[in-house]
Amino acid sequence: MPTAKQRRASRSGDVLLRHFPEQNTSIRKRILWQSLLLTCFTVMVLSLLSSVVALFLIRNRVLGQLSSTLASRENLLSRSLQYDRERTALLGAEEALVRSLQAPTPSLPLQELWERLLSEQVPVEGLTLLNLQGVVQDHRGEDVPLPTAIPTATQLRPVLDRHGKWMATDAYAPVRNPQGELLGTLAIRYNPQPLFTLLSDNPSIGTTVELLIIREVNGVASLVYAHSGEQARRSSGDVPVSTFVIPDAVKGKGGVFVGKDEWGEDILASYQSVPATGWGMVLKVDTSDALQGWERFVYTLLFIDLFLVFLTGVFGLVLAKQLSSPIMDLAQKMRALNPKRWTFKRSVQTGDEVELLDVVAAELTSRLRTAYTSLEQKVEERTKELHRQYLLDRTILEHIEYGVLVVNPHGTVINVNPAGQHVLRLTREEIVGNVAANLLHFFRKNEPLRDLAHPVVQALHQKKAVHFFHNDHLTLFVGKHILLPVALTVTPLMDGRTLEGILVILQDIREENQIDAMKSDFIALASHQLRTPLASLRWYLELMQEEKEPKLSDVQKSFVEQMEYASKRMVTLLDDLLRITHLEGGEIHADKRDFDLRKLMLDLENEWKPLARERGLLCTFTLPRRAVRLSNDPILLHLVLQNLFTNAMKYSPNGTDIKINLSLLKRTAIITVSDNGMGIPTEEQKHVFEKFFRAKNVKRTDADGSGLGLYLTRMIVENLDGKIEFKSKPGKGTTFTVRLPLK
Repeated sequence: MPTAKQRRASRSGDVLLRHFPEQNTSIRKRILWQSLLLTCFTVMVLSLLSSVVALFLIRNRVLGQLSSTLASRENLLSRSLQYDRERTALLGAEEALVRSLQAPTPSLPLQELWERLLSEQVPVEGLTLLNLQGVVQDHRGEDVPLPTAIPTATQLRPVLDRHGKWMATDAYAPVRNPQGELLGTLAIRYNPQPLFTLLSDNPSIGTTVELLIIREVNGVASLVYAHSGEQARRSSGDVPVSTFVIPDAVKGKGGVFVGKDEWGEDILASYQSVPATGWGMVLKVDTSDALQGWERFVYTLLFIDLFLVFLTGVFGLVLAKQLSSPIMDLAQKMRALNPKRWTFKRSVQTGDEVELLDVVAAELTSRLRTAYTSLEQKVEERTKELHRQYLLDRTILEHIEYGVLVVNPHGTVINVNPAGQHVLRLTREEIVGNVAANLLHFFRKNEPLRDLAHPVVQALHQKKAVHFFHNDHLTLFVGKHILLPVALTVTPLMDGRTLEGILVILQDIREENQIDAMKSDFIALASHQLRTPLASLRWYLELMQEEKEPKLSDVQKSFVEQMEYASKRMVTLLDDLLRITHLEGGEIHADKRDFDLRKLMLDLENEWKPLARERGLLCTFTLPRRAVRLSNDPILLHLVLQNLFTNAMKYSPNGTDIKINLSLLKRTAIITVSDNGMGIPTEEQKHVFEKFFRAKNVKRTDADGSGLGLYLTRMIVENLDGKIEFKSKPGKGTTFTVRLPLK
């Protein structure tokens, strides 16, 4: 049979095993996935950057190629037109033409010129020689129309067909004699088709490349010449000047363009003006066609990316196995540890941090084995100690004379001791499970405490202790029509800021009340019996002080005055004792009537200020401007304020100010009496309102005093349905505050 210790160890081992978290993944998978994610991220970023850079470079290369090609085409066009101009000017200066225009009878000089031009393969379509009057002297081939005015310099004029297309170029050169006199005009029509053949030589940019020659007519770009690649959209007709780059081209500007053309397609274009004609040239290509190389680059890059990811997965798997195997072996050995088996054999020989972790785990296992053995002993000893303490606490709770009830945070009684059953006159079954506020019916001065005024409800809501002492006149309704005087303490059980329940302690104080009643009766009897001899003593002292009696010496007068002062103190003490006895016995009741509290304070001001001046003190009253109507006993209130003012005068140093203040707050009259005296020691402040209490610092400075004044004051204030409280700092003074309801 296993021992109790072994059974506990077995249960502990099961608990340890149950506390291992369930594995949702492994470090090997994490290494693999993280390496793949890192590779994918790196490859994607590099590929994206490479694609963007390649796109930028290829686009700039295409734009550069378009610009250079267009520049060569414009140069070819300008040079061809310049050749035509120069050729026409040279032909116009030939002697045969001059002689023909100077001869009286016209001749045919153009035949030889026509044949020579054709033999030289000059693309002419017609020659016309005109005199100054515009009369044709000779012509060959097509008729060349006469310009509007006889040209004085060589001119070129492109000829457009009815569709606005460039069909020919007319050149006009003046014919002059050796003296420079103008004789006529030579007109030559050139065929631009050889030029078009040269212009149509497509560059290796793409199949959608298109060359446009454009002129502006009344704000409309007219297409003079267009040459398109194999898959280009054929441009034709008129195009608004606002279309993409045409405005700049026909206005003498040049540059590149990236955007959409007149069909809304993405294009790359270069544009330039042709100064010789005032036209513009545009060379454009579709973006998709121009960037085919970039697309092939992207596809190649994508294939390389996939291949790199595959290689990373393979190498990541191998690396993950190499890295994770020692760690998984270490985890398996750690998982096998339990109270039955505290052995750990080192097996990792990697020479890195994992081997160091294996060494540390072995050392920790050894320490854990030692600590667990020691802990088992301590737990066993502590368990026995707690069991003994439980038996002791249980014995104390069951035999204590105070009734103890344990209440949960919901206000339900969950436990009670035998004394509590005796106080409530109920069995345990009748108490446990009931709501404490419904079970405990408290009365104070014959008024029931219900709802939020109930002590248990107060403690549950405020999370603060509630105390009722034997002089608070608290009674508990028990049994059948029995009001039991009790002292009560309700203490919240707190765990940090969380309320775990409350502890209710009840004390039957009938015996204490009987003792207090006997003491009060004795004090009342003694006070009455002492008043008669004191009255006789004071009468004889008064007779001795009368002038008709034999005169006394100064020493004798001093003795008589001291006896008179002592007798007055004795009478005052007896009066206080009698008042306390009557108050404790409930024989004095407040004679409540409506009166003006402000007027009462004004009367006290007139009464107290002279007394304060005699003691070398200031007395300051702060009162509201309007009347303060109060329903209470003005005589008892006068006695309360008189006691507070007398104490303030007695313990205030000369030259200081006693401040009396009256204010209103939420249907409550608040009276404060403040002084700058010696104050009350902090450790003694809780005893201020107790019977016969006098602070230590007061005893050192004033031997007189009974310690009954503040006790009597508190009892009177409570009899007036008010509250009294104070704040005091040693060496700085004390402030007493009396709060009274207006109605």
